[in-house]
Amino acid sequence: MKYPFSFLFFFFFVSWGMCETITWVVASDFHYYSPELGTNGKAFEAYLADDRKLLRESPQLIEAWMSDIMKLNIQFVLIPGDLTKDGEMINHLAVRNALKKLKDTHPNRPRIFVIPGNHDLNNPEAYRYRDDTTEPVDFLSSEDFPSFYEEFGYKEAFSRDSSSLSYAVKITPSLWLAALDSSIYESNRMLKHPVTEGRLRPQTLSWLDSIATTAKKENATLLLMMHHGLFEHWPGQRKLHPEYLLNNRRELATLMARHGIRLVFTGHYHSQDITATVVNKQTLYDIETGSLVSYPSPYRLCRLEGDWLTIQTKTISLSSGFEEFSRQYLIHGLTGQALKTIRRYGVPDKDGIPIAEDVAKGFAVHYAGDEEGVSFFPDSRNMGVRAKFILWYQGYVIRGLQTDLLPPDRELRINMTTGAWSNL
Repeated sequence: MKYPFSFLFFFFFVSWGMCETITWVVASDFHYYSPELGTNGKAFEAYLADDRKLLRESPQLIEAWMSDIMKLNIQFVLIPGDLTKDGEMINHLAVRNALKKLKDTHPNRPRIFVIPGNHDLNNPEAYRYRDDTTEPVDFLSSEDFPSFYEEFGYKEAFSRDSSSLSYAVKITPSLWLAALDSSIYESNRMLKHPVTEGRLRPQTLSWLDSIATTAKKENATLLLMMHHGLFEHWPGQRKLHPEYLLNNRRELATLMARHGIRLVFTGHYHSQDITATVVNKQTLYDIETGSLVSYPSPYRLCRLEGDWLTIQTKTISLSSGFEEFSRQYLIHGLTGQALKTIRRYGVPDKDGIPIAEDVAKGFAVHYAGDEEGVSFFPDSRNMGVRAKFILWYQGYVIRGLQTDLLPPDRELRINMTTGAWSNL
C-alpha cells in the first residue's frame, strides 16, 4: 500500500517527537560569597572554623562550573536553593549576573530555574567581616525574590502559588516543572537567624495537586524541585538531622504517588545521593545534588529519552590537587564540629579526636555518594567509659554515613513509567 507524502511526514514527525531527547543540568547550594565582604580576620576565620564550605573559592567554583556547562548540549538548568552564603544582596547580585552570563553566552541559551533555600531570604546573618567584628549588610527579602530572579523561572511561569514562592513552568508541552518553595523564612528576623528546617504549606500542596492533575490530563511528565530532602539519605539522618528533611514529607510523597510523579530534585544536605522509596506501590526518587562549595563539588547531568532518565555525576576542580584539598578541608572542619559536641560529654581529647575524625570521614564518604559499606570505626578497647558511651549512643552516625541506601547515587537510569532503575 502506498501512503501519501503528508501521512509519511506526519508519521516521521510524531515518531521523532516521541524520541526527543531533553538534557539538563542540576547544580545546588552555591553559597556564593563575594570577597568584598571580607576574607580575612578573626571574625571570618571563626566562621570558617565552624563551617564546612569553601567560601573563599566560591566565585572561582561557579566560574569553573559555568565553563563546564558551556561545553554541554543542554536545554535547561535546575538550581534547588542556597544560592548565597546568607542572603546578602551583593551575593545575590553576583549570582544573578553569573546566571545571566551563562544564559546569554551559552550556544543553546538554556532556560534556568531557581528556587530559594534556607540561607537566601530575610537572613539577619548577612554580614561583612572586618578584622574581629561583623557588620550587617543588606539582604534580599522574600517579597523581592520573584522580581529579582524573574528571568530564572518566575517570568515564564504559567502558574504561581499565592502562599509561597513556588511556581510551575512548561519546559516542553510534555515536560513540566514545579519548583517548590520549602524554606521557612518568615520568622528569621525575629529569631535573628535563618531557620534550617523546611515544609510545604497546605495551600502549596493543594496548588501542586491542581498542577499535577492538569499535567496528567495533558499527558505531561511533571518534575519537582525543592531545597529540602524528601527521604532519608542514610540510616539515622532523621534522628541526627531531621531539619534537612521536609517536615511534612509524607503528605508530599503521598501526593506524588497518587499522581505518578516519579522524582524530586533536592539539595540542602550537600551530599551527592539518591534514595528510592515505595509509597502506595509507586517507586519515588529523591535525587539530592551536592554543593559546589563542598567536597567533591558535584553537579548532575540528566538526559530524558523516551521513558528513560539517565543521570550522571560531574565534578568541578580548580587545580590538579583540588579534590583532595577540598576533601581534607571538609574533614578538618567537620572534625572540629564533632569534637565540640563530644567534649560536652566530658570525653578527653585523646579519645574524642579519633571519634570526631571518623565522623568527619564518614560525612566525606557520604558526600561523595555510592558508599561501599562500613570500612572504618573507632577502636574503643583502650578508651574510657565516657568515650565508649558516646560510641554506643552515637556510633550509628559513623556506620550510617558509610551505608549506601539504594539506588546508586552517581550514575543511574530510571524508567519514568515503571519506576525501575538500572546501573549505567
